Amino acid sequence: QENPTKTDFKLDVLDCLSELFLCFPLSQQRFQAADGFLFISNLLVSAEDQEKEEYLTVVGRVLRLLQSALHANPANIYYFEHQIEYSSLTRSLELLPCFATPVQSPEQEETVLKLFKFLMTLALDLEQDLLPREAKDTVVITQHDYLALDMEYYDRSVVYPHVITTILILAHVSQSSRILGSICEWVMQMTLQQHNLQLLSEVKLVSSLLHLYPHVFTDTAHPAHVRVVSLFEVLARH
Repeated sequence: QENPTKTDFKLDVLDCLSELFLCFPLSQQRFQAADGFLFISNLLVSAEDQEKEEYLTVVGRVLRLLQSALHANPANIYYFEHQIEYSSLTRSLELLPCFATPVQSPEQEETVLKLFKFLMTLALDLEQDLLPREAKDTVVITQHDYLALDMEYYDRSVVYPHVITTILILAHVSQSSRILGSICEWVMQMTLQQHNLQLLSEVKLVSSLLHLYPHVFTDTAHPAHVRVVSLFEVLARH
């Protein structure tokens, strides 16, 4: 490539590492030993200084690398959950420019939902060829009180349920009732699978809803009230 930028170099490194994990699974463990997960966190934090399309692309590739490092590797999964923790991932994502102010414009809504689709793909551990490498159009902006997600994998099993908690926390940071309604609708579809319902109950998603959205529960006029309460009832019955 002619006159490659720092971002181009960063993307090339991320892609090479992802392919390395696929071809040589033993390299996943070496990645942990070399503080690779800290490298991932630092890349997410540094993404905040880039232009919108660039940082979305970088974040998508970083999450793809995280998925590759965790895939079918119990040791790395345990290490990430207990040493790095999903809360660290959440805090890094909260620093992205799309969460600098409450979501107000359709463009900002679309940016946040593109990021959520990357996270949803990670949560389901989709095959690498299904994971979006670029920040392509992934949402449909509607005139309703929620946004229709272009997400075709409702019937897949959740692999990393803590990522769903991260999405709910970021939806709270966005302060968008339309985004919250969209996420609740998507999670409701996932709970149709008993396996998913069990996993989401184990990570105490009910407690997260109560902690993050008490005002939505009490305000029956809130645009996301019905969807939040419906999701709560499904999870609470389990």
